[in-house]
Amino acid sequence: MKLETKRRLSMLLLAVAMIFWLLRQLAVVYIPGVSALALAGAMLLLASGMDRSRSSQKAAVTLIFAFGLLNILFAIIELYGYFRA
Repeated sequence: MKLETKRRLSMLLLAVAMIFWLLRQLAVVYIPGVSALALAGAMLLLASGMDRSRSSQKAAVTLIFAFGLLNILFAIIELYGYFRA
């Protein structure tokens, strides 16, 4: 996948995450885990498209990748709490 395509898809997923978060805060619609999964996808795509050759960006890529994985964990916890109750 091209870098520009990854960036556009990442921005789209970020917009989807923000829209579903806003709809949840306004009590319009709530779909458990969607905003966390969309944010995780955006972060993982962003991390995969960054340049890892420079030592200054290695830490940034690692932190963004870890944030994406953390959002997957948040989505699993949110789904577990929703279906358990």
